[in-house]
Amino acid sequence: MYTIRADKPLDPVTLEILVAMRVLARQLHHSYILIGASARDLLMSHVFGIESKRATRDVDFAVALEDWESFHVLRNALLESGDFVPAENRAHLL
Repeated sequence: MYTIRADKPLDPVTLEILVAMRVLARQLHHSYILIGASARDLLMSHVFGIESKRATRDVDFAVALEDWESFHVLRNALLESGDFVPAENRAHLL
């Protein structure tokens, strides 16, 4: 199992996002995975200590859901938590 290096802690905002997603996904019994540059940086920088360059600070997740109703339940729970905001004009995103 990999662990975050003591000398390379996650920034508080990213950690807050990861914790919020974990809590809501567990409450709704959904599995998810961290994807994109956030996943790369977590492993490369915070686990292995290899610095990487990054153009954005967004945190992307993939969630496997059975249907659109499950999507809307998860979406609403994320928005109601106050930790997430909707993206404009994108049905597949918050």
